[in-house]
Amino acid sequence: MQDFKFQNVVEMLDVLPENEKQIMMILRDLIISTLSDSSEKLSYNVPFYVGKKRIAFIWPGSIPWGSKTFEGVQLGICKGYRIDDPQNYFTLGNRKEVTTRTFKTIEEIDLTYIEFILIKARELDAM
Repeated sequence: MQDFKFQNVVEMLDVLPENEKQIMMILRDLIISTLSDSSEKLSYNVPFYVGKKRIAFIWPGSIPWGSKTFEGVQLGICKGYRIDDPQNYFTLGNRKEVTTRTFKTIEEIDLTYIEFILIKARELDAM
């Protein structure tokens, strides 16, 4: 488990490697503008975006996830299994509900498509 706890997202961003920080800021700005009626809350030391329930999260690889590690920054859609993703941009992997996409560079980020998925996630949350 993690032996530290960030007080806010800005504090978390300050400790990230520059590449992760840039990816985080792009994804965070997109989520905040697209899910403007949601709130940003730290859980497990990473930002989650919450409406009625959790909608999405951003998890940088340098923040421990139990004993699991990975490279890049992962964007998760909490009820992604219920969203039609015609490009299969997000994957379910070995999870039951959460779909994710891991970005290692900012060039991999398709802002238009992610916004499309976030809008669907927001609509699902409103039901």
